[in-house]
Amino acid sequence: MIVPGELKLTLDFEQGFEIAFERGKEGEEDLYTSKWILSSSLHHDIVKHLAGYVELFSEHVTHKEENPCLATFDFGFEFEVNEDLRLDTSMAVGLTESADDLNPFVGVTYRF
Repeated sequence: MIVPGELKLTLDFEQGFEIAFERGKEGEEDLYTSKWILSSSLHHDIVKHLAGYVELFSEHVTHKEENPCLATFDFGFEFEVNEDLRLDTSMAVGLTESADDLNPFVGVTYRF
């Protein structure tokens, strides 16, 4: 289950948030785990067609004895090529032991 949301703030800022819950079987054993994902982000247009964002992301997995919580601070940019095509790049900086120290990302979004 995913519950996303967005708020329009002053000075043309937008705040996005997401709460997600997942329950499923892990591996060959009859062990079921639950995963909670929480994120909050702040977006703002920099210039025409280019926006930036910062985000705090966390994931908590039950029944995981070592490092059950993963947390990152993310930042990135999104370039709108046209109404249907966007290019984005970001960097996730690990805040907890279970997160990668740095995790770069480059992506393309195309709306059909």
